[in-house]
Amino acid sequence: MMTAPEGTAEVTTTARVFYAGHVAVPGTVLAAIPTSVAEVLVAAGAAELYTG
Repeated sequence: MMTAPEGTAEVTTTARVFYAGHVAVPGTVLAAIPTSVAEVLVAAGAAELYTG
């Protein structure tokens, strides 16, 4: 299981996400992204918190 540094989060995408110049398809784990970005992705339904 990965451990995210403080102030960051890990999410699994549930939709196509464009982030940091890359396209993540559903099922991709985005690691060590800012917590604020993770919260927006989850709120929009584009990702779920990564549970390992």
